[in-house]
Amino acid sequence: AIKEGKKTLIYDIVEGKIEDITPKIISDAYKKGDIVARDIWIDVGICLGALFSGLVNLLNPDAIIIGGGISKNVEVMFETIEETIKKRAMKILAKDVKVLPSGLGMDAGIVSAGALVFQK
Repeated sequence: AIKEGKKTLIYDIVEGKIEDITPKIISDAYKKGDIVARDIWIDVGICLGALFSGLVNLLNPDAIIIGGGISKNVEVMFETIEETIKKRAMKILAKDVKVLPSGLGMDAGIVSAGALVFQK
């Protein structure tokens, strides 16, 4: 979208240097109402929802917890993931699955790594 010349805050934030775009910058633009940023998070939600649909079919979880930087303030991504799971996974398994942000937020990676160390 950015290369196609669509107007977006993302381009302004990185001052035209598209290689400097990060998930945080996309989130910041999304929070300011940027349509391109919203569309990016919807696309991410569709891709993750497709991936998680297979996991729902295989493991039948009650919830899928997403941590790290993308778990903060991106409601549209979580909604899209849930919608995609409900469309693609087996209906009986998908109907009650919740997609939730981790309570650990940005610390999810380091806490998980620490837990692995203590398991060994």
